[in-house]
Amino acid sequence: RHAGQLRSTTYAQTSQVRAIREKMVAVVESEVQSSTLREVIQKFIPESMGREIEKACHHIFPLQNVLIRKCKVTKAPRVDAQKLLESHGSLEDAGTKIKGEFKEPEVQAEV
Repeated sequence: RHAGQLRSTTYAQTSQVRAIREKMVAVVESEVQSSTLREVIQKFIPESMGREIEKACHHIFPLQNVLIRKCKVTKAPRVDAQKLLESHGSLEDAGTKIKGEFKEPEVQAEV
């Protein structure tokens, strides 16, 4: 609430919403471009990006409890097989094969 405001609630105008959305996209893009995918996910979890968005948009409209609910990859990163193996471990860690064959359980007449 603004100082001297009598109403208990306040809503942003459409132009303010558009300006806030534009700032949000700019903050998220700058954070994503300067770090790897793993680092970006680590920034989503403790809500540090939410605080950055609050600071950037405070002069437009007083925001609070800014959370990132979902994100979408608009441009897929180039896949580097070597980096992928380094991050997920080697192929030998896939586990062991189960011995014996799978048998379908018999159908029971009554439950």
